[in-house]
Amino acid sequence: MEISTDQIKNFIVNHEDSVEQLLDVMSQVITPRLGSGYAIVTGQSDEIVGVVTDADLRKFTAKNGRIPRSIKELAPTNFISVESGLNEIQIVSSLLSQMELRGWKTVLPVRFVPVLKSRIPVGAIDTEDLQLEISAQRDQLVVVGLGYVGLTMALSAATNGIKVIGIDLDKKKIESLKNKKSYISEPGIEDLLEELVETNFFPISAFTELNRAPGQCWNFILCVPTPLTKDLSLNTSFIRQAIYVLLPHIQVGDAVILRSTVPIGTTREISKIIENEFGWTVGKDFYAISAPERTVEGNALYELRELPQIIGGITTHCTQYGTELFQRISKRILPVSSAEASETIKIASNAFRDYSFGFSNYLTKFSQKYNLDVNEIIENANFGYSRNTIPKPSPGVGGPCLSKDPYLLSVSVHTEPVSPIYAARKINESMSEFVLEHLQAVIPELFSLEIVMLGLAFKGVPETNDIRNSPSVDLAQLFIKEQKRIIVWDAMINTSELPEIFDQEFCVDKPQVFLIMNNHERNIEKLTSLLVLNEKKVWIFDPWRLIRNPREILRYTPKGFTYLTLSHSVEILPNE
Repeated sequence: MEISTDQIKNFIVNHEDSVEQLLDVMSQVITPRLGSGYAIVTGQSDEIVGVVTDADLRKFTAKNGRIPRSIKELAPTNFISVESGLNEIQIVSSLLSQMELRGWKTVLPVRFVPVLKSRIPVGAIDTEDLQLEISAQRDQLVVVGLGYVGLTMALSAATNGIKVIGIDLDKKKIESLKNKKSYISEPGIEDLLEELVETNFFPISAFTELNRAPGQCWNFILCVPTPLTKDLSLNTSFIRQAIYVLLPHIQVGDAVILRSTVPIGTTREISKIIENEFGWTVGKDFYAISAPERTVEGNALYELRELPQIIGGITTHCTQYGTELFQRISKRILPVSSAEASETIKIASNAFRDYSFGFSNYLTKFSQKYNLDVNEIIENANFGYSRNTIPKPSPGVGGPCLSKDPYLLSVSVHTEPVSPIYAARKINESMSEFVLEHLQAVIPELFSLEIVMLGLAFKGVPETNDIRNSPSVDLAQLFIKEQKRIIVWDAMINTSELPEIFDQEFCVDKPQVFLIMNNHERNIEKLTSLLVLNEKKVWIFDPWRLIRNPREILRYTPKGFTYLTLSHSVEILPNE
């Protein structure tokens, strides 16, 4: 709320006036919210020479044991002001610059700010009205962990004008980012690096490089790994390690936000560590918030803007703080009742998806017994029947989230009954063995043939170069156990980055077995280019059903071929 020229006249005293006149002015209420206790002091020609507040009077009395004898004796000249005619962004920029020059640590001493025109007071502003813009310009995100989740989070925030420091202990990643080169596959990411590195995004490799500006609050967003352990729980040691490394850097007013997948209750546990370390109160001295990542690889930058961001704090103040922060990043914010609710929503979303895929993959195994086309069954079961949303099957459900999150909702495998979520996860994990058995049943001579795998990343749409928990890698490991190596090609992965268990594309001679292991659209283009080389008998495994009309492949295999899906196989011969 800006105080007008007419209003401000009632709060101006001349430096020659008496202290009694000063006190009379300071007793007046400027606005109901701002209250009283302020006065602007002018000198000759009505130019401002100082600002007096209640705090100044208290400090003078405490120091000198008496009240001031004159206004000149009291009025501080080291005041902050802004010029008239500035917009909100310019006002805040001016305020923060002046605070930094004075080394002030908080905006509270400058809640009342005179507005000047040629040094003459013409109004005043209440900085409480500018808190969102002050926070936007002053406060900073510190993203800890620059893997897929952290890097996309950091760049999305930086795109919205927020200053972001990204920390990762992997110096190769930091060097790549400083050179404006991405190590993850995401549409448009290198354009963002070109634009944002060293302007709004500052990658560093050590916490000792952090440098806090005066009055600045830091929002630490933890995006570190939480891998699955052998006992099917999550390893949260990286989270705890990050917190203990952060402790020397955390100050009053900061926030800790968990973006990683964590066991339910982790955000509260982290808040307790900070409370016990400093004697602080969460929601008052600092903020602890769960804001789980829910984006899909290959479309994360878009989804960070468009998907609802779940925000759950330890207290209502934490939730409100997190909501205001993420409103600067995303169009849609969904506050929930608690950090535990937020943590559970992330887990439930992934567990449900994995569970539904488990049903489809179980149906696939059932259909294979009768050589039935499972896709035909699913498509017709869904058609015109709104109560059915059965997903399509796949040769496995991989990736960093769906392969671990379901375990967090599963009851112990040593109790009865076993969680259906756990059972679905085990079905999905068994698909690689199921695929190999299916291939061996249809192709008895499988291990003596040259095999090409098309698609190594755990998915092709949206495209990614991520091979974590990829069914392709799992299947290749099974071939290795049988002393059989396979050749691999992936549209998004350089041959220099292929795991050692694979032979590379230049090894291709005349392959006879083609395994289309993810749904990248370029897999069919690559398939047809390799088929031209071959006049032998061919088998094509197409679990994603990328080949819409298998008979069209006859132009590349004039002698015909065997077409395999997850559930059935059929001979495709010419002149049928």
